Amino acid sequence: IVEKNALCTSDNMGCTAFGHPTLDASKNIRSFETVYLKDQPDSHATIMCGNSDLFCSEYTTVEGTTAYFKDPGAQTCSYKRLGGQTAYHWYITGTSILCPTVTPPQSGVPVGHACVRVCKGGNRDGLACVADLDCPSGSCTGDQAVVGKTCVVDSECSGGTKCDSWTGLCPEEQSGCNEYRDPTDPSPCRSTCGLEIANGKDVYVDASCKPTICLGGPRDGAACQVDSDCPGTCMGGLYAGNNIACSYSSQCGPGATCSAAMCSGEGIPGCQSYYYIKQSVEKNATSCNGVIDLSVGCRPFNDTSNSLLNYRAF
Repeated sequence: IVEKNALCTSDNMGCTAFGHPTLDASKNIRSFETVYLKDQPDSHATIMCGNSDLFCSEYTTVEGTTAYFKDPGAQTCSYKRLGGQTAYHWYITGTSILCPTVTPPQSGVPVGHACVRVCKGGNRDGLACVADLDCPSGSCTGDQAVVGKTCVVDSECSGGTKCDSWTGLCPEEQSGCNEYRDPTDPSPCRSTCGLEIANGKDVYVDASCKPTICLGGPRDGAACQVDSDCPGTCMGGLYAGNNIACSYSSQCGPGATCSAAMCSGEGIPGCQSYYYIKQSVEKNATSCNGVIDLSVGCRPFNDTSNSLLNYRAF
């Protein structure tokens, strides 16, 4: 029976009740809220999105351009200093729990979409962790060497880790804050890697930004720059422990050579990093007219937001 109070106007055609999920910090569905949306099959081809696009949202940058990122929901990290501490660290927002961070070359940065260690047992069972302190009544498990590996699904993570996503937040006034590396400090240095200091000395790294260490011999596991520092073979993270045999250097990968039938890589420090608001840097850079002139302060820097490296500093 057609009743007047059940009729709707043509512009509301397809209006249907749907269940909008309420998610927890791990994006697991906990409940549903009723929402009303227009479900018009003729428009499905243009309004439907795939599973891989879930949580994708539109954002506007400080330059006024449009960017698309996945909404991190509650999985965010804040950079702060806890009471009684002198150093700043990334913590899960609203807590004193350390946020999962990437291994080099982005040491200390929230993981994004990558493999993380997880709590086993306790009230944070199955959630991301960095150390046992993050897992009350439980322990933090998973292979640390896998942490930071880019992933989409859990099956791409090994060693007891899982695929998770954590995003670092910054105050609005710091929007556009960017890392710049001085390719001449120290000289030489790898501008694709940030400078790390250990015991007051520069840490030598290979092309993957992993520390170079001696493999075998009396200084096994000690830091090194070249084979003669060992004696033996000086190898970086790409090659150390893998026992990769070789006949010529092209078998070893970037930044490595074939030495004593084993792949090895010369260690070079990363470059000193500086952090500035990108808009202010680009505004001031116009006065250099694209010319490097150290006498007037026009210096070359590696803009880490731009993966294209097309200049040398020497």
